[in-house]
Amino acid sequence: MQTFDAASLPFKPADGIKAVMIKGVDFKGRASRFFCWYGVPESKDGKPVPGIVLVHGGGGFAFSKWVEMWVSRGYAAIALDTCGNIPAQEWEGRTRKPIRDKGHNGATEAEKYKVDIPRTEQWSYQAVAEIMLAHSFLRSLKGVDKKRIGVTGVSWGGYLTTLVAGVDDRFAFAIPVYGCGFFRGTHFYPSMLKRKRTEADFAKWCKYWDANNFLSNAKMPVLFVNGTNDFFFHLDSWTKTTTLPANTYMALQVKMGHSHRRADVPVVYAFADMVTNGAAKLPRLVSEGVKDGKAFAEFECSEPVLYAQYNYSTDDCHSTKRNWQKKNVKVSGTGLKRLEYPVPEGAVIGYFNIYIKNNYIDKPGMGDDYGKNKVFSSSRPIKYKTTK
Repeated sequence: MQTFDAASLPFKPADGIKAVMIKGVDFKGRASRFFCWYGVPESKDGKPVPGIVLVHGGGGFAFSKWVEMWVSRGYAAIALDTCGNIPAQEWEGRTRKPIRDKGHNGATEAEKYKVDIPRTEQWSYQAVAEIMLAHSFLRSLKGVDKKRIGVTGVSWGGYLTTLVAGVDDRFAFAIPVYGCGFFRGTHFYPSMLKRKRTEADFAKWCKYWDANNFLSNAKMPVLFVNGTNDFFFHLDSWTKTTTLPANTYMALQVKMGHSHRRADVPVVYAFADMVTNGAAKLPRLVSEGVKDGKAFAEFECSEPVLYAQYNYSTDDCHSTKRNWQKKNVKVSGTGLKRLEYPVPEGAVIGYFNIYIKNNYIDKPGMGDDYGKNKVFSSSRPIKYKTTK
């Protein structure tokens, strides 16, 4: 661990947010290091506080603003850079390019798809190792409860979260936003081939680094968050990924936007609080299917329900191009809530969302529309006939 003089950066982080360089794993025969922002809030009751590790996505870096937000929520937080950079601004937007930590960096974007270099120098290996090392650093800080630290990542950071959840069982929870496994069904399969990688290269990469090789080992509760039409992590691959952990929750929003800012939705905060602070439990899917022409889903739910919706599409096309329709549905049952809706004529896919009453939308968030997103859980989308 090496302290870092944040005064050398072209912006000033909020008070209490500190910078550190953490020793990484060796890269190209030399030692490496990676940059982090971190902060620890003052405990309100004198007890250790929960924590969270924050993993940026493609084009991102360590965001001090992200740490600041989670500290304000009562969490010790650490945001690391997984691409060998030092930030030049506090939040997304890239008005200034991050600074490469030349001569000290580990794997960067350039190694993301490479499989013709040692496996320990490939980006996924190095990034997961850095997340685990950042976790260890956060656990070492005074006033942090080691048993109540989780991890969340956005986009490529969400993908990394699906990997680290399967190898670091110290985490109390994991929240991959957008990111998933089954890469052959995502945007990144054709993207990798366009980068002059062969089909054999892609197969080798998936053998090493696809989340379906790791995530079934996850012992902690995992919340998967995504949008129905996500351009990068397509719905079919995401849905398959949600079946891998033993303790899964899902929040699938119709046409959710894709960015770090839009990834900060209230359900992420609510899930972290549920696990670490004993807050209101999110509805958990128990069963789903189609019976007698009706789609149904059952949730364990002990909280007051605001309303529930059935979302479906009649567009037999790729998931990124579908239009979706929403129908309000009745909720029956007490501890086990049952939702039903007749499968509409021409529907090719559908699923349910159940929204619960709480005050998370009234708390601060990173996105402009944060307060418009209520806390909810989803069933898995079910296809009613073969779709593209």
